Amino acid sequence: MDSTQILKVILSENDKFSASMCNPPFYKSQQEAMEANARKLEGLGNRNDSKTRNFSGKQQELWYKGGEKAFVHTYLYESSMFKTQCFWYTTLVSKKENVESMYASLKKLGATKIKTIPMHQGNKVTRVVAWTFLSDEEQKGWNK
Repeated sequence: MDSTQILKVILSENDKFSASMCNPPFYKSQQEAMEANARKLEGLGNRNDSKTRNFSGKQQELWYKGGEKAFVHTYLYESSMFKTQCFWYTTLVSKKENVESMYASLKKLGATKIKTIPMHQGNKVTRVVAWTFLSDEEQKGWNK
């Protein structure tokens, strides 16, 4: 199995879903994750234990070669291979600078609708980007 693949390893040509939700890895490496963790702990006034993570998860959940941008663009590309099998594809996007390139890629891939939903949790601002490849006609007949 190719660890860089996302949808191709789990979807078959007969699968059909109303939505696909993704919470991508945000970091490029374990080192980048730990550095971000140390900065956050320092900002919170906890300088004693920079080795303790303020997040949990396994390697494949936390970092991906190329980080969030690479993961999300792989997800976008692979979603275009299953255009009529899922109504909405969604992903959490931590870094706002990734959204513009996502829109450009999705337009090139043939997305018919793209939406961004901002989310605010305390001082943290993230967003969910959602897209579909279905035409208006296909959307109307989706549940039939």
